[in-house]
Amino acid sequence: METPFNISSCNFNRYSYFQNIIVLWAPAYGFPVYAAAIFLLKYHSDSQSQYVRAAQFIAVILNFLELVDMSTVFYPQFVVPVLGLQVGGISEFIYPRPILYLAIALILHQGINSTTLFIAHCRLVLLSRSLILRKSSTNVLLRRSNQLSYINYVFFIASVGSILLILNVDNIEYQSQWKKEFFQKYQLNFIWCPKYYVLDPTVWEFVVMMIVACSTTVLFAFVFVLCSITTIAIIHSAKDTMSLQTRRYHLQVVKSFLISCGIQAFFVVLPVVHILLCVYFEFIKTYTGGMLFYSVFTQAHQGTAFTLFYVLSHIKTKKTWRKFTRAVRKINTVRLFKRSI
Repeated sequence: METPFNISSCNFNRYSYFQNIIVLWAPAYGFPVYAAAIFLLKYHSDSQSQYVRAAQFIAVILNFLELVDMSTVFYPQFVVPVLGLQVGGISEFIYPRPILYLAIALILHQGINSTTLFIAHCRLVLLSRSLILRKSSTNVLLRRSNQLSYINYVFFIASVGSILLILNVDNIEYQSQWKKEFFQKYQLNFIWCPKYYVLDPTVWEFVVMMIVACSTTVLFAFVFVLCSITTIAIIHSAKDTMSLQTRRYHLQVVKSFLISCGIQAFFVVLPVVHILLCVYFEFIKTYTGGMLFYSVFTQAHQGTAFTLFYVLSHIKTKKTWRKFTRAVRKINTVRLFKRSI
């Protein structure tokens, strides 16, 4: 694409050497967390359903692929207030068009959300089938949870289709037109950098993608919480036919799922909101624009945080930790006893 300033190459990477290393090598030092999760799922899974186990395996794999895409491969470089970015990962010299990697990351994330919802929904259905539900209110909650879960699955499919729409704007004609418009508005020379891609948020492809993606995410959060509430209602309605240990187990699973949903909200929603606020509000860009690195880093590690929580909250991990602390206490007690002699 011809540029009025004859800019042949641009480097938007303003991060330190250490910051670049911890992002680009994130899959390497994050891999043990995912390997531990796979090990626990394969040899110490507490799930009796092969469908739940398969969904958990898929969720771990998708989280790792999203980490690879957002850090090593993509590593997006933002320059606010322009709504645009440049590839800063290893694919910068292979295929520097960020729209493709952005679409891959969004599709992977929708896949993670769908598998997470499937796990919660499947556990709910299995639990309801194994118990006799006496309260009509619990049955109503169960029906609503099933109906909305199936609707949400349809929304996930529609969301993937809407994400693919943005590939239509990944061409030189659109970029030439938008760069002229953005340059007239901001008068910033870097807009003409050949590897810098801008995006007009008013094009119908982007608007449709945002509407469908936001609607799907909101519905996912609502249905996820509804499934959790329904599970708790079923446990309490069947407490007379369920042992205390079983009740505690199911309540702990629900608690873990709700915490994992909170982790996803923190590691995904907040960074994205921060980036968009920096684009549309000058004063936010002025005071928090330097924190864009941490927004990108946080978003890339949402899968690692999600998986790490699973590993640390697993019953096998807790038992191993208790054994370790007992062994350490025993060694310290023996040493104190020898010294006293």
